Amino acid sequence: MRIDDRRRHLARMTETLDQLKNQDGVTYQDIDDELDKASFEEFCKQLDFLSKSKDPKSIALFRLFKKGWKNEFSKIKVTREFIGIRDLHPTQNEIFAYKSLAPMLNGKWKVAGQNAVKLVLSAKGVKIPMDPSANPPSDPIVVCEVDNVMYLIDGHHRWSKFYAFNPTCQLDAYVIHGSFESADDVLKFAQGTLVAAGGSAINPQKGGDINMYDSGTFDYETLSKIVDENLTDEVMEIIKAAPLTANARVENKDELIRYLWHNISVTMYSAAPIGDHARQYMPQFPEGDTNPANAVDRIAAESIRKRVNENTKVTLTIGQIKRLIMESRKQ
Repeated sequence: MRIDDRRRHLARMTETLDQLKNQDGVTYQDIDDELDKASFEEFCKQLDFLSKSKDPKSIALFRLFKKGWKNEFSKIKVTREFIGIRDLHPTQNEIFAYKSLAPMLNGKWKVAGQNAVKLVLSAKGVKIPMDPSANPPSDPIVVCEVDNVMYLIDGHHRWSKFYAFNPTCQLDAYVIHGSFESADDVLKFAQGTLVAAGGSAINPQKGGDINMYDSGTFDYETLSKIVDENLTDEVMEIIKAAPLTANARVENKDELIRYLWHNISVTMYSAAPIGDHARQYMPQFPEGDTNPANAVDRIAAESIRKRVNENTKVTLTIGQIKRLIMESRKQ
């Protein structure tokens, strides 16, 4: 969306609010009603514009939005559960092949202190525990159930890493519980929460990878190339010995490619993305703490820490800022 288009949309939005002259004033509900009319990507663009605008009216609107959104956030509940991969429906239309497969094939990705491939191939229906405190962290995915459908909100590449090797496994997940009417409602809620805490509504992505949902660029030959470039002898030995692939008689690279292709084809194309949302608009909870209930404080703390460090000679850590936030809430 061009800057002029954004300004026209904001003008229509503020004009609607300005018409409420006979009421006590503009409320959060007025803003929420206007944002609710927008598509998810338009919602992100509006928030991006409001959060960065220097115009006094925009700043006032954004302050109202943040205050109201904080109250809405307090109504949700977050639980931690194991969710079957086949029960998940992606909301992002870009899942990158190298990002998904290379860390598994080269053995660099560790989960729960062990090789991720060895863990995921250990049994049908195996539960994959994540450890946010590890270095690097392995975070639980973020999901939400709407009308008995479980939508994937954050963690699409963790999902794709595992279903390629074992589509029967169960992933460690933070489950958002709330009153939502659609997947887009959940995405708006998650993105609005992150932006209200000081995060970004739009996160530009680096190019160069291959979208697994694009049949024009991702095919059997492409998969073969990725396996050729990344598979190590050590990981191949793990695959040959693992119970799941040993039963399927995956004993060499060609058989592995066929095995992966079957899993990817069945899983991805039976779970097409809901909507047409590019990755740059998707909610991205902080690495090391994807729990939505905690992530908000973490983002707010990072935002405050940057402002404090830029304007004073005192350097505060995120942990110190988070403690200040929690103490202020008790008062």
